[in-house]
Amino acid sequence: MPNKLGLPDFLTPQEVADLLGVHKNTVYNLCKSKELPSFKIGNNRRIRADALIEYIDKQEGSTD
Repeated sequence: MPNKLGLPDFLTPQEVADLLGVHKNTVYNLCKSKELPSFKIGNNRRIRADALIEYIDKQEGSTD
């Protein structure tokens, strides 16, 4: 089932960085801190599109 943004199911950190308008290292830091869930296949990190959407929704709801 497609997600609400029409994204591929799995995204690279560079794709996430491009979508969010941040540096790729920022995405890696979010993954490392577990704020943005991710997984590795070999040496390649992937982020589920649903996890990114959930992260964005959570950020929109925060009061900081």
